[in-house]
Amino acid sequence: MKKVAIHYHNINIELEPMQPGDVIIFGLYMMHSSAPNRSDHPRINNDKRYQLVHEENDYRFSFHKDGSWLGNFYNKGASCKPMVKPSREWGLK
Repeated sequence: MKKVAIHYHNINIELEPMQPGDVIIFGLYMMHSSAPNRSDHPRINNDKRYQLVHEENDYRFSFHKDGSWLGNFYNKGASCKPMVKPSREWGLK
């Protein structure tokens, strides 16, 4: 599959086609998104993070001090919005 470049709402977007078994690695500031899984098959994600021990822990992505875990349920009830909206909010027109 070929990489696809599009221009959407004054933003240049590159779509990277992925196949089952592919791996993608990117940094903290990479704006990313994926389409909803509309198939009958589960989509598996494995999220690994590196953080220096002296940096403050972001408990959205780890166990809380009381041992509770939010995991993917952190976004429960959140609505989806097109990536163009946060890109404008972040000044990335």
